[in-house]
Amino acid sequence: MMKSRSVPAAYDNQDANVDLASVLKSKKRKPCQLDGSQDRPITIDDPESAERGLKRRQFGQQQRRQHTKGPIRVPIPVNIIRVRELLRSSRKVVVISGAGISANAGFSTFQQMRKSERVSFDRSLYSLPVEATKFHSTICSMFARTQSDACQPTPFHKTMATLAQKHKLTLHIAQNIDCVEQRLPDLEAKTVRLHGRVDQMRCQKCNWVGAFQPRLFQGADLPSCSRCVERYQARVSQGKRIPNPGELRPDVLLYNEPHPDDTGIWQTIQRGLRKRPDLVLIVGTTLKVPGALSIATNFCRATQSRGGVAIWMSKEEPLSKVRHLFDYVFRGDCDDLAYKHLHYPTSHASTYVAR
Repeated sequence: MMKSRSVPAAYDNQDANVDLASVLKSKKRKPCQLDGSQDRPITIDDPESAERGLKRRQFGQQQRRQHTKGPIRVPIPVNIIRVRELLRSSRKVVVISGAGISANAGFSTFQQMRKSERVSFDRSLYSLPVEATKFHSTICSMFARTQSDACQPTPFHKTMATLAQKHKLTLHIAQNIDCVEQRLPDLEAKTVRLHGRVDQMRCQKCNWVGAFQPRLFQGADLPSCSRCVERYQARVSQGKRIPNPGELRPDVLLYNEPHPDDTGIWQTIQRGLRKRPDLVLIVGTTLKVPGALSIATNFCRATQSRGGVAIWMSKEEPLSKVRHLFDYVFRGDCDDLAYKHLHYPTSHASTYVAR
């Protein structure tokens, strides 16, 4: 399964050669840095955290200094017809998506859940039983929805699946954890998830990954890893000390914690860059998370350096700090675009109500 990893800020070469020796040798992950260093893990940084304020300002100052040395790129407002033409004429498309593409499938963003249900998604939640219980309840509810018939891919998901079937979609980098893509095998094969997935659980000690079991997460307590327990049984017969088994957690990346598969994700992103995409589409995300912003920046620069284009697609305007990355800005609903104008075949198109 492909995973994803943030890429270094500098991309001035056709081959993105990265020395991963320091990552592979390091037993202790270093904290997330905002200078595009090669050894940082993928981290969801909480935009509401007070300690993020200073780093965010420093990052903005660095970006402004870097991008004011030459002409500033001014994106062109574009209509649906032009977006359709660009998508259909492109041969290697990369999509970087956020929560916006799953809104019509009934899933909320982390920020919406935090505000409406008062659920914490910070790594410190496991120090408070009440917060841990709320978090487990939220994940179990999301998992139940993914398993129900009510959870159906949106028109935009199906558009990406069609692009994948035509071998035009080279990579889909998703920030969502809802796993809607698994209902579309061609799209799932091209999808890389930055922030984990709601249908898996992971051991915090041996890194074993298995299918999510809601019955194990009905309270604040974390279940023991059966794989660790089995491995330690051999030590019992030898009279050796038995270490504590690892604990299982939903395989969802929390704010301010590194990704357990960061090295593999990094390598996947590097391969995606070397495929030389001619169109990169940023859809349904604000790019406030530094890791996702770093990935988007590198794909936009790599694509534009070879004559390709970068498109912003959202109901909102891009933030001023990222606006210079794009050639075109399309403000609107991605499902409206897919349903009304792309005309790709979808088996459930009639269930979508265009706005």
